[in-house]
Amino acid sequence: MQALGWDLKDVCDLLHEAFDSGQYIDSEWCLNKKGHWLACDSYRIRRREFIEAAHKVMQIEYFIKFCIGKMGAIVLIVSCHLSS
Repeated sequence: MQALGWDLKDVCDLLHEAFDSGQYIDSEWCLNKKGHWLACDSYRIRRREFIEAAHKVMQIEYFIKFCIGKMGAIVLIVSCHLSS
């Protein structure tokens, strides 16, 4: 997300879009760098965005994998990338 130049609002918008209209892919266990297992959900989000380098609006596909903390208030982003 940093490589995309996103801020917190961009991340929140993508998460809301995943919940509202994203395509659920699956649930899976992911091991983080600290050795903890996380129960994660993966979603595909397709949206039209203006791409500066191409000077046009294009269909962009994102994959996002995340989990919600034990207390339900914290969202942990495990992975977010563009489709290749």
